[in-house]
Amino acid sequence: MTFQLAMRAALLAVATAAPALAASVTPLVNLGGYAPDEMTVDRATGDIYLTAFANGSPTLAIVRVTSVSLTTLYSSLPATTGGNLQYTNGFTVDDSRNQLWWNNANAGPGFATELSRAPATGGAITRNSPTDDLDSLSWSGTTLFTAHYAGSLYSVSSNGALSSLGFYRSTSHLAIAGDGAILYVVDDAGAYRRNADGTFTNLVSAPGQFRTNGSRAAVGGGYLYALDRSAPNGFWQIPTAGGTATFFSDGAFTFLQAIGYFNGSVYLSDRGDGTSAHVWRVDLVTGATGPTGATGATGPSGPTGATGPEGATGPQGATGPQGATGPQGAIGPQGLTGLQGAQGETGPIGPTGPTGQTGAAGPTGPAGADGATGPTGPTGATGQAGPQLLPTRLVASDTVLTGAGGETVILVDAALGSVTVHLPSPAAVPPGRFYFLKKMDRTFHPVTVDAALMGSTVDGAPKRALFLPTQVLGVVSDGTAWWAISQF
Repeated sequence: MTFQLAMRAALLAVATAAPALAASVTPLVNLGGYAPDEMTVDRATGDIYLTAFANGSPTLAIVRVTSVSLTTLYSSLPATTGGNLQYTNGFTVDDSRNQLWWNNANAGPGFATELSRAPATGGAITRNSPTDDLDSLSWSGTTLFTAHYAGSLYSVSSNGALSSLGFYRSTSHLAIAGDGAILYVVDDAGAYRRNADGTFTNLVSAPGQFRTNGSRAAVGGGYLYALDRSAPNGFWQIPTAGGTATFFSDGAFTFLQAIGYFNGSVYLSDRGDGTSAHVWRVDLVTGATGPTGATGATGPSGPTGATGPEGATGPQGATGPQGATGPQGAIGPQGLTGLQGAQGETGPIGPTGPTGQTGAAGPTGPAGADGATGPTGPTGATGQAGPQLLPTRLVASDTVLTGAGGETVILVDAALGSVTVHLPSPAAVPPGRFYFLKKMDRTFHPVTVDAALMGSTVDGAPKRALFLPTQVLGVVSDGTAWWAISQF
């Protein structure tokens, strides 16, 4: 069995063994030739919208889903640079304006993200100027929220301008879900909420538990819902007031991609096994509410005392007459100005005195003798020749490289979802240290090569991405930063 197949089998075994909630799972629609990426549910109407790949296309379309049909609204999503979009980092619908919003992940220079919006019925697409690497989007019913992948939270105006909502903790990816003025977040450390007054409350600590980026979180009915990082056939139900999270899975699920909530039901997009993609409706079943105890009788009220009579108001006295104003006295005449006296004569200017002689310049002192040249130091020993082999490492989840293992070639398997590889600090490895990173799977899940976690850059940007199957990136350290030396 190959490494990839063994890993997938282990993940499915974990999901099957997890505790589950009682529920009713209904197939809402078979997506046919579409492979879903992100999903959003209209909070007012329950309409479902998907970003998806049609018939093996490498670029995204937007479709509206009903129980009987699929309607293509946008056959391709353009970006300012890099051609049409191959994935997004956030997708939502603003029901107050009947408008779809999404983050263009491969839109701007470097890793800048471009916000796009368009009518939910089809029409012109409007793109905003790029903003630094946004990771998720959510319409709360009153506010459009977005977030930076490292933890900063923002609200978004109707024309795409960002306003900061603060920062709770550093992360390497997150997914958000808004409800009114409250914003819920799942990240690499667990789940928390930003309250309406700007404070933050931790809901559950769960390092490495939840799947992040894009539309992988939803909120409603007193619970926050999130997909699992290691079990693609289930999701978590987290009380919004804090408490124990509960995992739910079902034999109908194959590989869940996104999650939404509407009117008491959870909706899930499932990419299936490549031929049977679905949107599922899940109605969670809770225990019946016990009877309410009888209300005790209310005792009789005592009598209210009588109100005494109000006394009469006495008459108001008359206002006396106003006295007359006396006349103003006359202003006296201004006196005459006296004559100006005559100006006296100006005295003669005295003669200028002679300039004194300049003294002679003193002699220049003799130059000192040159010092003797010191002896030349001994030549250092020649170091031993480096190994001729290229040490190789295989990774399939977010990984931090330290350089201590000596690996040079990093093979990345992103078949189950996006993977981030964090480069070490350039100061922690010798100048000239290099890595070759290869995306070895044939999906379009992005492989992100990140230098920002350790305070560095790649060619001046915080990170680079490999999103085409079998793409390769080579980087080298100069001791202070990383530089790309090849990409193909």
